[in-house]
Amino acid sequence: MSTDGQPHLYEEVEPEAPPAPINSVRGLIQDPAARNYIIAGAAALGMIFLILLNNGSDIGGAFLFLLGAAGMLLRWPAVPSFFLLVLFYFLVFPFGDPTSAFPTLYELRTGRFRVADVLLVFSVVVYLACHYRIYGIGANGLPYEARRRTKHARRPTHLVRKGELPRFLYLAGGVVLAGQFAWLLATSVDADVNDDFPFFVASDAELYGRRDRRLFDLWQLRVLVIFGIGFFGILLARLVFGYWKLRNMSAAEGVLALQESDWGQTHRERVRIEKWREWQQAKTKKQKEKESG
Repeated sequence: MSTDGQPHLYEEVEPEAPPAPINSVRGLIQDPAARNYIIAGAAALGMIFLILLNNGSDIGGAFLFLLGAAGMLLRWPAVPSFFLLVLFYFLVFPFGDPTSAFPTLYELRTGRFRVADVLLVFSVVVYLACHYRIYGIGANGLPYEARRRTKHARRPTHLVRKGELPRFLYLAGGVVLAGQFAWLLATSVDADVNDDFPFFVASDAELYGRRDRRLFDLWQLRVLVIFGIGFFGILLARLVFGYWKLRNMSAAEGVLALQESDWGQTHRERVRIEKWREWQQAKTKKQKEKESG
């Protein structure tokens, strides 16, 4: 109200405070895209803590939860490597004492498609992806080139699409199941080099009993199966998903892909041509300066 009793035409409001920078903890929490990844990463860390607590590793689960949460919020790039090392240690030594580890040889035979293992691997994959997504948004999304003195290039949050996180969760689940199937084959398949098709499904007695001299040793067999699955699986996935990606390309994306392929095949020749061109330009310039002088 004014001094004469008439209402004001415009209401006076206090200006809003500027948003916190994205490279701060407050800025990450306030941004919706980054906050979704923080929540997903925290949920994955909580699941890891519960699984380790069920295995008797309460100290390891709490330490991993604090380490992962601090790494995400403070954007420490080295935390995922230490996280995996600490997780591996507490999986081998659940109570933290190397002398108190129980035998795990039988785990190699039966450790397939167990709910706790599937949830643990899924949670680790989700946490690692969320950590690097948050690092790309709040710290640096591209490698830093010190020679060119380039600035840190963060991923703009408006490029985070609406369904990006659910699609990633589906992909992580598919990767975990593929890994379980690969381990199932690696621990269930035997090979006989004298047969036309050397691979066959063997029982535990055939695999872990007295083996025939014609058969591979267990470590040789598992290395062969894992590398064979990895090579042919990656080759098949690259063919299928590569063709699917080409089918879904727009015209502009196709032009960029062709330019990149052309540069990758002819960059040596182009560099050589550009060197000769610069040399010729420098020679012509020097000759003109000499004639004018």
